[in-house]
Amino acid sequence: MKIAVGSTNPLKIGAVKSVAAKLFPGASVEGIAVDSGVGRNPLTDAETLAGAVARAKASRAGAGAEIGVGLEGGLTELNRRCYTCVWCAVDTGDGILTGGGVHIPVPRGIARMIRREGMEMGDAMDRLTLKADTKRTVGFEGIVTRGLIGRLESFEAVLAYTLAPLISPELYGRPSGRRRPSRRRGACPVSAHPPPSAPGKSGRKRRTAS
Repeated sequence: MKIAVGSTNPLKIGAVKSVAAKLFPGASVEGIAVDSGVGRNPLTDAETLAGAVARAKASRAGAGAEIGVGLEGGLTELNRRCYTCVWCAVDTGDGILTGGGVHIPVPRGIARMIRREGMEMGDAMDRLTLKADTKRTVGFEGIVTRGLIGRLESFEAVLAYTLAPLISPELYGRPSGRRRPSRRRGACPVSAHPPPSAPGKSGRKRRTAS
């Protein structure tokens, strides 16, 4: 089996290799540069998820792989507080699986750099720590938790959450011969949902391989 990752970031590739070794022994993992179709630092859950889906689809098609994985980091807001978010999408060829998490409160100064100056999270953290390319080493998580949790572990966890329907198909699949139960308005579907529509153009610079 060949698995493609829509990024050249070694942390994203490493996370996919780690999870794949446990779930798909013998699978090869390749990272390729793709266009996420969203801003350099997505500012909503919807935009971040759209970027992950775009990466998954583009990587699978571009590498001719059986599975394509997209991991996208961004920001989200709740009760006027800014948090990080990470979304993952897995293109299996039969559909798109999605999952997310990693909601860490963002220091107000860092949030201002991203929202007002248009900086990417990695660049803002590089400026704060006076270190280079932190997004490809410890990441925001590793810096704010002083190494307790790193970016690699975050990516691994979100990918595992996304693959839950494949790991536990008996919980997510529809039993054969049974009618699909009706769903109340607002209730969550139990199957993988289709990819979201791409967000509107925001005028911000798009990114490719981060």
